[in-house]
Amino acid sequence: MVALCAWTLLACGCEGLGNPAVIVTPPTAWNAGSYGAVTTTRSVPAERSSELLRTVPAMALDYADAVAPRDGFVALVTVRPQWGAARPPDRVELITELRLETGERVQRRWVVPGQATVWHAGFALPSRPVAAVTAIRI
Repeated sequence: MVALCAWTLLACGCEGLGNPAVIVTPPTAWNAGSYGAVTTTRSVPAERSSELLRTVPAMALDYADAVAPRDGFVALVTVRPQWGAARPPDRVELITELRLETGERVQRRWVVPGQATVWHAGFALPSRPVAAVTAIRI
């Protein structure tokens, strides 16, 4: 809850003029046989996080990093599960790996309700993500 409050407070910050567009990564699929997931990210420099966070109400975030960044980037990660014939469990663990423009790889683990059709997370990152993939652990 504290993390969501911090992200919400950051979303109330000022916006500059002439900002570049939101950066979107291409959809990346992950497959484990009978189920899988597709991950995309939208990111902005941290000082413009309010623009990005307005697209998803704070309570719709399934996970948010504990500290909202003052610099670096804020990424909104969207994961769409594809259960196929598999029955979704009550809760699942997600492991999201982001590749940053610096070549660094960052990994986050988060737990979500299995019955949802989409999951959202807010990540504080040191640089812009260029790709992301999410694995589902059941």
